[in-house]
Amino acid sequence: MLWHILDRNLTAKGAIREPRLHERLTSNEMLIEWTFDNAMVGYSSGKEHNGAFMRPGHATKQAVRGSWDRGFEAAADTLD
Repeated sequence: MLWHILDRNLTAKGAIREPRLHERLTSNEMLIEWTFDNAMVGYSSGKEHNGAFMRPGHATKQAVRGSWDRGFEAAADTLD
């Protein structure tokens, strides 16, 4: 989610809606939602990470984003 906010300049709410990945740096594992681009699994394998798919919504997330001119913005997953 941080990547979506910093690199793609999405709002917190917009980043919450995007497919997510969870990287475990200590065990070289990356869990990637099925809806994520398949190239990410290939990329992670090339970096000696074990990539595996997870169902969308398997991990929940929350975000608070602050900016100097707009204050704070908060977003969270909703339970379906």
